[in-house]
Amino acid sequence: MSNNQLLTVAIVSVLCCAALQVEAAKQAKGGGGGNHMQRGIQLAQEKQYDAAADEFGKAIKDNPKDPRGYANRGTAYRQGARTAMAAGDSEGASTKYQSALADFAKYIELAPKDASAYTEHGQTLSELKQYDAALADFNKALELKPDDLNTIKFRALPSSGSPSGIKRSPIFRL
Repeated sequence: MSNNQLLTVAIVSVLCCAALQVEAAKQAKGGGGGNHMQRGIQLAQEKQYDAAADEFGKAIKDNPKDPRGYANRGTAYRQGARTAMAAGDSEGASTKYQSALADFAKYIELAPKDASAYTEHGQTLSELKQYDAALADFNKALELKPDDLNTIKFRALPSSGSPSGIKRSPIFRL
């Protein structure tokens, strides 16, 4: 299978998982924080990562047991860290990466059987060049979901984070 085919399969599987999570969220009852979650996703899509993280923080305050708030805020922090790095703000990026790691650790705590929690944590560790710890997270994610092509891709490329020229899209959970 060529790299393009593998990439296509990985992207399609990620999009399918996101669609399933959106549908499950629509069917879930109770919860709280939904408006903040939706607003945070909207802000993140507009590349306003700090404002998105603030909205996800409000969703977490409304429902601290919902792992999606931590997953989304961690993703917003990581995206903000990438933006800070691109702007030459390594100190700001470091702070945001550490916040992302803390949120993904809480995501793991609240949803220990969710493979994507370990993948997100591992991806962030990989970006920080903490490859051994990232590999442990990717292995745990694959233990929980052996056919996850996204995790397989990250596990195969821990030292580079992503294949050259591939732009990763953040995944936010409703």
